[in-house]
Amino acid sequence: MLAVLAGLCFALCLPSGSRMRDRLTGPLQTCVAVVAILDFTLVFPWQAQAFALPLVDDTVRGIDLALGFDHVAWMRWLDANPGIQAVLDVSYRCMIPQMVVVIGLYAASGRYRALDRYLAAFAIAIFLTSILSIAAPTRGIVAFLDPAWRGTPSWPHGATDVAAYDALRSGALRDLSGRPELGIISFPSFHAASAVLSAWSFWVFPSLRLPAIVLDGIMSIATVGCGGHYAMDVAAGHLVAGVAILLAVRGSDLGYRLLDRLAGSPALLYRPTDPSARVATAERATR
Repeated sequence: MLAVLAGLCFALCLPSGSRMRDRLTGPLQTCVAVVAILDFTLVFPWQAQAFALPLVDDTVRGIDLALGFDHVAWMRWLDANPGIQAVLDVSYRCMIPQMVVVIGLYAASGRYRALDRYLAAFAIAIFLTSILSIAAPTRGIVAFLDPAWRGTPSWPHGATDVAAYDALRSGALRDLSGRPELGIISFPSFHAASAVLSAWSFWVFPSLRLPAIVLDGIMSIATVGCGGHYAMDVAAGHLVAGVAILLAVRGSDLGYRLLDRLAGSPALLYRPTDPSARVATAERATR
């Protein structure tokens, strides 16, 4: 499927006088990028657990405890406050919906360069979290919790499946038919990274800045509860997002400067117009 989509995407990039190009190229390129990103997310982290490097749960959990965060006490408090737990649960499930909204808003408003940066940052963040999860593997906080608590409102429903995780590391699980599933990575938290990416991406829409900050702030908190992450997982996820944004912006700017230089000569490849880019070009021309 990915090969077919990539072929169609390349065909649309070839020179042509079709007026439908802007309407087709952007959505198709976005579709290819999303399929490739999600495919990497769902497959690579699972397969890579076979490296079975030493677990670092004791170190990460020790840092949490040294900072004064006790996950067991947190779960008990959430159980005593079901309303707050419900809010955290809803916000935790907003990662993919926010991604869909961001892509839709950017595409509808013609912000193709901003969309490129967002997708690039998303892909870089996924790559970094996957690599770090291999270099510093953790089973997650669920491995330390009393199994008798399973089924309570605060039990981390999005946490790593410890049994499947151990089977992957030992080599007992090799058939991934019907899998993989989300939730294989504990350190760092991609949910936390995604929260930062979403807040950053909504910043170009002034009316959405405050709602995005509030929602993604709550989602970061929910990651510790609903996702069964260590507090350090969240901090590391935020750091990963910052690095991903920096690399995506710098890389995108460099790529578009190269394309802008080529625009003065017969273009080899077609790229959709971007209203914001045209405004910036016009402003430079008047200086």
